Amino acid sequence: ILVSSLMANDTFLKDWLLGGERDVSRITRYLEHIHREYGVFTSFLISDKTLSYYHFSGRSRHVKPDDPVDAWFFRARAMEVPYEVNVDVNQEQDKQITIFINYRVLDYQGRFIGLTGVGLNLKSVARIISRYHDTYDRNIYFVDDAGKVVVRSNNAGVREDNILTAPGISTIAADLLEREEGYFEYERDGETMLITTRHIP
Repeated sequence: ILVSSLMANDTFLKDWLLGGERDVSRITRYLEHIHREYGVFTSFLISDKTLSYYHFSGRSRHVKPDDPVDAWFFRARAMEVPYEVNVDVNQEQDKQITIFINYRVLDYQGRFIGLTGVGLNLKSVARIISRYHDTYDRNIYFVDDAGKVVVRSNNAGVREDNILTAPGISTIAADLLEREEGYFEYERDGETMLITTRHIP
């Protein structure tokens, strides 16, 4: 989120968009630098004026209002909040499942001129989760709306594939899945487990 915010507020990026999107190699170098410097899986920029999708690899295309694949851009363009976290298929990189942080780019008068951001693939997320576990001695789980565990820390306490049927946590799973965020506890193997949750739409 911090990297996406820095990109969206970068005067080079704003000026490049406002200046007519000349010399695509300049924005490609910028996006490639973000990709390499911060170790993200992907980095991108979409112009609201031309609907051009610029990618760190140099590939570019146009987003289309009538293409369901591009619906996320037009939804994000209309957002009231500055950014969103979105889990989607990455069309530019072998259709891998990617967690995108999409950040609105505004001109100097506060008008929307584009969308920029970065994406993390599941391997990147797994590395972050492992680092968090090692640093804070906490287990992290990504669970979908049906209770299926999609990603988890190594040696995580919940080893089952679904929290709705896993011993202990199943007693609170339905309530946990319904809340935007919350704090819970449950018993498993004679131990009290504490959980903090946050819903990512």
